[in-house]
Amino acid sequence: MNAGAERLTIPAERPKRLLEQLLVATDGSENGDRAVAFAAMLALQHGSSLEICYALDRSAAIAECCTPYSNTNEIEPLVNSLYETARAILAKAKDLAEAAGLAATTCVIDGSPVSAIVKREKLNGCDAIVIGTQGKRGMTRAFLGSTADGVLRRAEVPVFVIPPSNGEPVAPLASLFVAVDDSDPSDAAVEFALELARAEKAQLIFCGVADTAYLTGNAAAYAFEPGPMLAEMHEAVMATVTAAADRARESGLRCEAIVVDGSPASVIPKVAQSHHARAIVIGTHGRRGLRRWLVGSVAESVVQNSPIPVVVIRGPSDERVRTLPSR
Repeated sequence: MNAGAERLTIPAERPKRLLEQLLVATDGSENGDRAVAFAAMLALQHGSSLEICYALDRSAAIAECCTPYSNTNEIEPLVNSLYETARAILAKAKDLAEAAGLAATTCVIDGSPVSAIVKREKLNGCDAIVIGTQGKRGMTRAFLGSTADGVLRRAEVPVFVIPPSNGEPVAPLASLFVAVDDSDPSDAAVEFALELARAEKAQLIFCGVADTAYLTGNAAAYAFEPGPMLAEMHEAVMATVTAAADRARESGLRCEAIVVDGSPASVIPKVAQSHHARAIVIGTHGRRGLRRWLVGSVAESVVQNSPIPVVVIRGPSDERVRTLPSR
């Protein structure tokens, strides 16, 4: 190389942030607005770009309104009216984001809400989805589900599910409650929680649940002493929680580790709220096929019962897994 020749330098690749691109879905409801407000807060904290979407299922609306006696000239005004409504909802949502100090983009996506939202996430390469839930209960929810339920089952990125208002505005994620067990999805949730806590400067609460009801029930039915097995169960749960807490402390993060007894689906939301957590982080298996539509997972039950936001992380049983680098 000549002495006077310029040295070429290749810039180092910028490390990818945890949440660079966010997608929030709104339907114009009060909780849709809460989801937008939460997404805007999250985007500001992480320096993310934010797109607000509204799903417009034109085919379903037209099919519902049309009969063999319908006039085809009525279809165009119907579609125009639907788009006007969608644009008005998105304009309000964009104003909410701008009031929080964020310049967001908006789009109308065509199709059934679940399919359209997941398709948009994949098209944009989003790092997470934010969506509100109406908090339905009972058989209506079990059989019909909600858009949030469908997105949870099909999305391949973390999903922030925002519950209906409990009278308080959305708040920064100062404390994260992480549900821990001995599974790959739980490992993925811990990794995500560590990264999220670093960015949010949040405290972590790692919680393991010893589901003792099944064991004690069998002990009564088959007349054996459950004590030794219960002790072994608690020891195993504590070891898993302690390992997660050790990782957090090695990274300089504030954390605590707790073990509680009970059914995970019902205990996790209650304990998280009693510890004043701002969100729950939980892993779930990526179900496919018929199993996806049958009995809900612990994560889905936690979403249904939680009064605070829940971040659902897809575990590596999925067909496509996004993993975070270890530090």
